[in-house]
Amino acid sequence: MFELAIFTASQRIYAEQLIDRLDPDGKLISRRFYRDSCKFSDGCYTKDLTILGVDLAKVAIVDNTPQYLGICRLMEAYFFAQVFQLQVDNGIPIKSWFDDPSDQELVELLPFLEGLVDAEDVRPIISKTFHNTPQEI
Repeated sequence: MFELAIFTASQRIYAEQLIDRLDPDGKLISRRFYRDSCKFSDGCYTKDLTILGVDLAKVAIVDNTPQYLGICRLMEAYFFAQVFQLQVDNGIPIKSWFDDPSDQELVELLPFLEGLVDAEDVRPIISKTFHNTPQEI
């Protein structure tokens, strides 16, 4: 139904350890993209989905960076990650997870994601649902 790729603004050395724990057999996550795959400009790391090399009409990115601009702390250094800056209409915001075993954010998002499977273009649907701006792509 979906191809699952991880795209994080975190450094590979840290993120790889977590992803390996989530998918120890390498059967769920097909591709991994780290900070070195982001574009860096004006002090910000931006995830450019064109690196995926696929039709962006079929791509959704789920990210916990609030209001498309987040401050992340890694190794005592702050950096900005403007996640959806380049492809706003592909972006689905989600709340951050902080060790809450009752968290259901991803589970609650599943029906919406399943509804995107047969969409010719996911961007107008995502835009209308999450950005309150129905757009023609």
